[in-house]
Order: sequence, then C-alpha cells, then structure tokens
Amino acid sequence: MRKKRNKDLGSTLNETTRLEDHSINTILGKGVVFIGDIQGDGVVRIDGEVNGNIHLKKGIVLGESGKVNGNIHSDNLIIYGKINGNVLAKEVLIKQGGQIAGDIETEIIEIEKGGAYNGQLKMTSANPGNAQNPTSSLSKSVESTSPASPSTASSSSKTGETQLKK
Repeated sequence: MRKKRNKDLGSTLNETTRLEDHSINTILGKGVVFIGDIQGDGVVRIDGEVNGNIHLKKGIVLGESGKVNGNIHSDNLIIYGKINGNVLAKEVLIKQGGQIAGDIETEIIEIEKGGAYNGQLKMTSANPGNAQNPTSSLSKSVESTSPASPSTASSSSKTGETQLKK
C-alpha cells in the first residue's frame, strides 16, 4: 500500500489505495460462480468467478483466485486475479499475478512486476473538470494506446501485452 505523500507534494492518498482500507460490502468467495451482471455503490471483493458485467461505484478488489468474464466499470480497481473484458475506471492497480485481457480506459494505472495486460490502454484526463462520462465509453472500443512509462513497463507491438520489467 502506498504511503501518504509529503505535505509539500500533496497530502491526500489516492482513492484506490484507500479502497484497501474501506469496508468490503460483499464477498464472492472462492469456488462460487456468479452468472449475470452486478451493479451497486459499495466495495466488492471477488475471489470466485463472475460471468457478466460489473458496474460498482466505489470499487472492486479481484483476489488471486478471482476471475471476471465481462466488462468492468468502477472508480477503483485492485487486480490480483484475471479479467477477460474491457475495464473502465478512474484508477487501476494491477498487482503481481494480476492479468487483464481487454482494453483499459483510466486516469491512473499502476502495474506491479508480474502484472500484465493484453489490449489497448487509453489514458483519460485526471482533471475533474475535463473528465469524461465513463459510462458512455464502456462499450466503445478504445481508440488510442498510451503505454506506461518505459522505466516501469514494456509493450509488445505484436501482442499489445505489457509486462513490468526491472
């Protein structure tokens, strides 16, 4: 988990980091398969499998054994498991072992060593005054690719896969 920034640099934690500190409203346990769409405002932890789209306002924690086959729309995502579908979020953290096979549209992305995505990445404005309506673009294909910083990730033009390298 990230620490608070120096007061001179800004003193707020980002939402995804705070997501780990929020109480989780719902847990979909390991071995459970949910078929259908999930909607709500709270925080959900998924350790099982979801076959459907997920639209949760506050956030999603996808555990190591978690798998989603569908699109995800949420303000904050922490991904340890696997997603087969497009992701639309304000902030995405792909942890070691986390994988996304689909397009990502986000303001902020962080990929740990061992985390990966295979798809296109579109970075949107972090300025709240210029933020797009995320719901309207979920079903659109992502039009541009903006790879992560070369010092933290590499991108393969053949597969679109990005993996962290040190």
